[in-house]
Amino acid sequence: MTFLNVTPEKTYPLGTIHVSSQRPSGPLAIPANNASSFYTLKENKDIISQIQPYTKYLNKKPDYTTVKLKNRMNSGKEEQCKVGNKKCDIEWNVAPAKVKMNKMSTPATVDWILKDNATGKPLNITNSILEMKLGDIKKIRLYNDPNSAHPMQHPIHIHGLRFLVLDQDGKVNNNMGWKDTVLVPTGSTVDILLVADNPGLWHMHCHIAEHLGAGMETVVKVG
Repeated sequence: MTFLNVTPEKTYPLGTIHVSSQRPSGPLAIPANNASSFYTLKENKDIISQIQPYTKYLNKKPDYTTVKLKNRMNSGKEEQCKVGNKKCDIEWNVAPAKVKMNKMSTPATVDWILKDNATGKPLNITNSILEMKLGDIKKIRLYNDPNSAHPMQHPIHIHGLRFLVLDQDGKVNNNMGWKDTVLVPTGSTVDILLVADNPGLWHMHCHIAEHLGAGMETVVKVG
């Protein structure tokens, strides 16, 4: 098995794993007396038992309606990237779309936004719907809208708080763990369960610096 790093410019191997039916030998070999424990799948039972009570929220209606992740030109129009009559590929990796759209997508011309789907209003540092009381447990639905000027995946990060990723596109996450960041692919819907166990004003933003700097941020208020 070979691990590849694929970029618009080239593809190159990062490393290779060789699987053999023969027992390894040499300095990396596993001592016979440790073999059984090595091949036994480990479980973090403390975390599993800690998370178990939260599984009842899997089918709960979201407390905060869809938070859209979008991009738009500063004209306010949610324009599409096009070359002629053809829509650009998702990451603008092909010329001339790449050159054209990269030149257009400066902080002066493009906004990255979090949008409250219930009101249609963008969320920002001073305008946030994410207000919680200490001890609250809220389900938040994140939707990465593909109908934007530059559809991209977004790693959404929340400071000071922890959450569980409940599901993606309706598929339940059967291996939950505490997170502070979740990747929301283009066109996908991700449900997270946010636990308000730390009072304060907490930054919520896309972890791609250019997107954060161009407005894809808001505040979670825990009082």
